[in-house]
Amino acid sequence: MNQIIRSNSNGQLSYDPEVKEFTVEFGNVYFKLPIDSYELFEKQLENMSNDLSMYASNQRLMVPVSGTTITLLLTPEEMISLKNLFGIKIDKLLSFKLNINYSMN
Repeated sequence: MNQIIRSNSNGQLSYDPEVKEFTVEFGNVYFKLPIDSYELFEKQLENMSNDLSMYASNQRLMVPVSGTTITLLLTPEEMISLKNLFGIKIDKLLSFKLNINYSMN
């Protein structure tokens, strides 16, 4: 039986000790990972930059799922949510703004 590890508004992460498999439900994606693939995917998420301020809010980031042929396409906000689901804390999306003066005076 699946035991819920973490959940948020975009999905949940659970573990089935009988088959030693993690289940990820995120948005409209559902997939299972054995322990070794889960550890690789978690490490991959940890190694991805937390500075998402250079991406437009509607830009999609490619996140391959280790051990599968699945590639998630996530917005920066969804990336933060997925990392938080895996226990990788990112409090908020940093904003990057340039102050440009277009005045001709």
